[in-house]
Amino acid sequence: MNNAFNKPEPTKTQAIHHLAEEKIHALLTSAKEKQASSPKEAIQLLAEALTLTSESDEHIGMCAEVLHLKAHLLRKLGDATHALEDARRALSLYTALNNLEGMVKSLNVVGIAFENLGDYLQALECYQKIVALCQEIGDEYKAAGALSNIGNIFNKLSDYDKALDYHQKSLAMRRAQGDKSGIAISLSNIGLIYSNLSDYAQALDCYHQSLLIREEDKDKEGIAIALNNIGIVYEILTDFANALKMYQRSLELMQELGNEFAVVRVANNIGNVCYRFADYANAVGWYQRGLSISQASGDKFGEAMSQHNIGMVKADVSEHLQALDHYEKCIVLCEEIGNREGVASALAGFGKVHLKMNQTEKAIEHLKNSLEMSVGVGSKILQAQACLFLGKCYSQEQRD
Repeated sequence: MNNAFNKPEPTKTQAIHHLAEEKIHALLTSAKEKQASSPKEAIQLLAEALTLTSESDEHIGMCAEVLHLKAHLLRKLGDATHALEDARRALSLYTALNNLEGMVKSLNVVGIAFENLGDYLQALECYQKIVALCQEIGDEYKAAGALSNIGNIFNKLSDYDKALDYHQKSLAMRRAQGDKSGIAISLSNIGLIYSNLSDYAQALDCYHQSLLIREEDKDKEGIAIALNNIGIVYEILTDFANALKMYQRSLELMQELGNEFAVVRVANNIGNVCYRFADYANAVGWYQRGLSISQASGDKFGEAMSQHNIGMVKADVSEHLQALDHYEKCIVLCEEIGNREGVASALAGFGKVHLKMNQTEKAIEHLKNSLEMSVGVGSKILQAQACLFLGKCYSQEQRD
């Protein structure tokens, strides 16, 4: 008799767990459907799902999946700090489950987050772990992707020989696999290295090869990315007509796809070309467009970029206080998402504005801070910029 009376309680508990599981699954499914069109809403759904589960209960597998997707979306929106936090939690759960595939995908987000935060050595360690895990489970597809990411790290560290070596290894693996999308990505990455080496003919050749593959596959997003990359090279070469042509085509495709994240970046690129023409009204118009979209979508990286660029224009037209305000907003956003390179660039902007306002001491202070941070993230371009304007400050001090 006692056994009969004891049966309903476990059944009730199981029913509660089952209902929670169904709710979590429904929220996760809805988030996956919304991740491309409305990533901010998807993140909110995933946060709700996390309130229904625990990292130590029987929903551990679902919890890991929810954390991973949330981290992935946060990273895409430029919030590397919170993405890193969730990705590490997901990695811990996948490790506890001995789920090697889960470990690989979480390590990838952790690595990208570290990369976005300028911690390249930590990122490199993550990608190297992925290569080892992929060899263990026999996943050459993801191994090729990790090798490509390692190449990107060495590119950012200005070790172009190693970067090319890893990208060539990745490209060879992808060709052996017949992975056309991967081949296009590798060619694009190799093109970036050649661009950094100022070999623009080789860069354009790689980008055009990548574009051709994307067009063959009718991959609109890939086509848009390739067009944007080609536009960047044309802009460097001061072929602004072709740069604008590429950017406009890229923008049209990204708008058609509803990829607001990419639209913000291409809009800023178009603004940059207008800025180079000293067409400040149109430049600000494009930057403001990027700012509005990024604020609505929760893309803090894009918002910070747009604020920085508006500050740059305001500085050039001697609207100094407005320039400082936009740079300050950029710094707040970059600090919030852990973008140290963005902070360094905005600090340099502060320094330039104070120099124009004949506030040399403040200019030197900001530029020194920018230089220190630029060294920390390994950005030689920002280091050179800070040094150049520090030199102008010291020259002005001597004149004064």
